Amino acid sequence: MQIHRVRGKDLRDALTRAAQIYGEKAAFLSQEKGPLGDVTIAVGIESSARERLAAVGFGDEPPKSHGLTDVLPSLDPGLRDLRRRLRASGCSGEWTEQICAAVTATGQRGTHAIDAAAAALSRQLSIAPAPKATGQPRLIAMVGPTGVGKTTTVAKLADSLSRAGRRIAICALDAYRAGAVDQLRAFADRMEVPLWAPRSSAELSARVEASGPLDAILVDTTGRSPNDARELGRIQTSLAELADFGPTAAYLVLSATTGMRSLERAHRAFARLNPEGLVITKLDETDEPAPAVELAVRARLGVAFLCDGQEIRGHLHRPSRDRLADLVLRGRLA
Repeated sequence: MQIHRVRGKDLRDALTRAAQIYGEKAAFLSQEKGPLGDVTIAVGIESSARERLAAVGFGDEPPKSHGLTDVLPSLDPGLRDLRRRLRASGCSGEWTEQICAAVTATGQRGTHAIDAAAAALSRQLSIAPAPKATGQPRLIAMVGPTGVGKTTTVAKLADSLSRAGRRIAICALDAYRAGAVDQLRAFADRMEVPLWAPRSSAELSARVEASGPLDAILVDTTGRSPNDARELGRIQTSLAELADFGPTAAYLVLSATTGMRSLERAHRAFARLNPEGLVITKLDETDEPAPAVELAVRARLGVAFLCDGQEIRGHLHRPSRDRLADLVLRGRLA
């Protein structure tokens, strides 16, 4: 389905123009009011339909009607409710229109529009596979900007793995920032797992050798600004050195409280680390979680974990496509 925009003096004028231009295949998707009272609507047409006119301006005489007086889905309450839900959850206008177009293409109306939207969202979303045992210590690194919850996520994952009987250790690459190490040490002591804060790869090697068999080493990396290319390069080098000790997977940690532009900037910066999945944190602190999910769709990055609280136990979740779709439509975790 192709999406086009038509502007009119008001909603009725915009709908009339859209019907005259695109014919009976047009489906109303959304509307936006301009500062002067004008209205711009988005309409969807089947990709095989031919446009009758490229555009219609305010000063032009509308083309003769092809016998159409209405765009049928335009008043459907189900689509209106869907659009309201998506925008309230923080979806961009573009993604909202794409989802509405997918629903319109199914022919679902009324309350069934929400179900159709959930199905459409599920088809767009992907889930990153959980780290699996390989016979060697699996190094799982949390990377991302400052303040997104990497350290807490490491602690939550450590608690989950240790309760599942996995032999783990925690490694703090931010050894020079005392506060970060102290926070991790408190978590590690509570869970009775070893904490390492090596200042060199040789020191880490000695720690690994002395530890005995391990299933996973959870790595807390330094939080850096996406604009700090030099420090991002250092993290990249550190992760490359870690690969000598076993299979290494990096996960990009981003906060659900962050706006789309900042999310995109962070993803562009940390993409050089080749993250295997996305961790969305702080879902309990926002009612607009959709931008983080939308980023995952745009970046084609599977979601690995969802976090929704400061407490270590019970607030780290493996997602599913249905759960992520529900998160977008509800604005919160069910």
